[in-house]
Amino acid sequence: MSGVAIVDAGSSSFILSMFYDRRTVKEKVVPLRLGSKLMYGRIPKEVLIEAVRVLNGFKELSVEAGLRGPYVFATGVFREAFNGREALEYLLSYTGCEGRIISPLEEAELSFRSAARDFGWDLAIFDIGGFSVEYFSMKGGKKERWSKTLGAAVIKERFNLTPPFKYQQVESALELLIKELRASVVSERIVVIGSTGVLTAAFLTKTDTFSWDLHGYEIEKAALDAAIEEISESTPEQIESRGVLFLGRGDLFPAGMVILKAIMETTGVSSIVVSAKGFRHEIAQLLMEGNDLDGIRL
Repeated sequence: MSGVAIVDAGSSSFILSMFYDRRTVKEKVVPLRLGSKLMYGRIPKEVLIEAVRVLNGFKELSVEAGLRGPYVFATGVFREAFNGREALEYLLSYTGCEGRIISPLEEAELSFRSAARDFGWDLAIFDIGGFSVEYFSMKGGKKERWSKTLGAAVIKERFNLTPPFKYQQVESALELLIKELRASVVSERIVVIGSTGVLTAAFLTKTDTFSWDLHGYEIEKAALDAAIEEISESTPEQIESRGVLFLGRGDLFPAGMVILKAIMETTGVSSIVVSAKGFRHEIAQLLMEGNDLDGIRL
């Protein structure tokens, strides 16, 4: 069983995950911010040129590590942009990588499976991305999954949540989010997937670089409320000065925290568990088990 490299090409960041085996993973994150650089609903050529540079760097790291890939899986902005499919084909042709766009519901189910490996099957996950929020839940044999275009970049722009901001803006965002993110099948254990959960855990624990200790961290509602109040009075530069983990995320991360607060409000939980794993971790497991790219379609 050989190792594999996976790239999560998202709206906010490109994430390279290098899986040497089932337990040994190294990751590199580049906040490209494609979702905030659209021009008339299209991903501009100059942005794609930068993305090619990043992917070629990822490919070099993967080859040096002796891993298969990297395989590129595109989400959010590639699903929503008018030229999303064409943009991904451009990236693949100029890097020699393989990959495809995964659907919102595929992303939700793969993220759920990844979380279930560590936290059990009776749970609900919210995967907060730049463009969308995916939900998947299983409880007592019942299942629910959906995706809504209410990601951090969308909420930031709609409610002007680039810090500093007034709490009235938070309240306006919460009013919409609490209604739209309401689920019918809700488990007692709620897990948040994506950079928002990891960054919030790092913010609360004063961690400046990524650590797997953040995986499984439990965010308390009272602590989250205090963090949002603190961050609302900060500037993006002040947020990014907290460490390398926050670089390039100072203006988008606060909107993700507001989405996280809405999730806790609408589900009625007092705490939420952070998963530092996502759909890419489940894809890697499936590929290492001998499946090909078509074999992981859900």
